[in-house]
Amino acid sequence: MNKILVFLALFNCYPQTVITPSNETFFLGGVVYMRPDMLRPEVIIHELVHACDYQNHGPAKTHREWVLRERRAMTIERAYIENKDQTRGGIPKMPITVPEALR
Repeated sequence: MNKILVFLALFNCYPQTVITPSNETFFLGGVVYMRPDMLRPEVIIHELVHACDYQNHGPAKTHREWVLRERRAMTIERAYIENKDQTRGGIPKMPITVPEALR
């Protein structure tokens, strides 16, 4: 989990949330609900990005805002996947490609 938090810090994301088992995987009101079979770093990263957005901006107020947050989470998840092959113990080597809009 520490490796995931180090990766998220590259995006100025410092989630303060609870991860709890569930039948589905989603973020809601400060809690990340995870299906046991979805406990993969890229899925955890995606959901914790939602946690950071919620902490920093509150709940999405419009569908457009929700879509933008979902795209941001997918972009950060993709950045992890694309860079994980260039890692030492799960932490990407620098420099990692971080789109300017996500910093």
